[in-house]
Amino acid sequence: MSVEFKDLHLDEIKTRDGGFLPSEYEEEIEPLMAELDNYDGSRIYGALEMIVCGICPECAGNSCMDGDYENGEDSCNGGTYDCDQGEMRDAPWLELYKYTNFQIALKARMEYTGDDPNEFWNNYQLKEVS
Repeated sequence: MSVEFKDLHLDEIKTRDGGFLPSEYEEEIEPLMAELDNYDGSRIYGALEMIVCGICPECAGNSCMDGDYENGEDSCNGGTYDCDQGEMRDAPWLELYKYTNFQIALKARMEYTGDDPNEFWNNYQLKEVS
C-alpha cells in the first residue's frame, strides 16, 4: 500500500483515549486496512480520508445525488460496506478513528512492511507488554 498514515489527516481531529490498548484494535483495523487497500490509487479525491472517517467514497457522503432520494431511498451501495445517507454502514472502525490509541495502532499497522498481519499483531502485543 502506498498510502501513509499522515495522508489520512487524522492529526487534525481532536483525539481522546478510547480506554483500550492499541493492540486491542486488531478486529477493527484489519477490515479498515483492506478497505484502504481497495481504494489505494483510486481516482476519487480524498477517498482514503473519507473511508477512515466513515464517509462513503463512492458518493462522497452525498448519496442523494443518485436521484433516489425523492423515492425515499438514500443509499448508493457502492463500496464493500453499504452506504446510508452518505455514511458507511456496519464498518467496525466507524467511531474509533477519533481515539488516540486507535490512531497509534493504525499508524503502526500502516508502517508494517511484512506480509503477515498475524505476525504484526503478535509482535505488537509483545512489545506493548514489555
